Amino acid sequence: MGTMLDVAGALIIRAMMFVAMLGVTVTLNDTMYMKTALNNVQGELTSLIITVESDCQKIGYNSTAPTPFLIHKADTLQFLSDINNDNIVDTVTYYISDTTVLASTSNPRDRVLYRDLSAPTPGQPRLMVIGSGLTQFVVQYYNSSGAIETDPLLMSSITIQITIEHGSYTINNKYPSVYWERRFFPSNL
Repeated sequence: MGTMLDVAGALIIRAMMFVAMLGVTVTLNDTMYMKTALNNVQGELTSLIITVESDCQKIGYNSTAPTPFLIHKADTLQFLSDINNDNIVDTVTYYISDTTVLASTSNPRDRVLYRDLSAPTPGQPRLMVIGSGLTQFVVQYYNSSGAIETDPLLMSSITIQITIEHGSYTINNKYPSVYWERRFFPSNL
């Protein structure tokens, strides 16, 4: 009878250890998927930032217009610049799509950021998708004293805020996301 109790006790302990190991495995898998999803989102943001930073530093380059800002809304940035350094002043427009463009993802808020270049170099497309999964694209315009400005003639710097969320993977009903914000002081303003 004592042997039977020992065997039963060993089986119970083994079952508890198995359940504990299974819980650890599930937790590790969730962590791995979360980390992978976050890395994917960060990679998307990194590639987007390279283009945005390069263009924003060149706002107004080789332009003789009184102001390089053509559209200055919170969700759209349009400016003049010789982006390709070919002595042709381009009109560069950044704007965000509506949510129907990425309706195939499970994230109801994600959108696409477009870059429209009026005179691209040969072989370069005019309209480019430079980022997907955006849930926030906000542009703020400032004057030389650092106050928010609405008059394009007085604008001397801009701040861009971007949030990107994963399109399908959730953790506790939240999509892994990354946030980026930068203030630009283009030398041509």
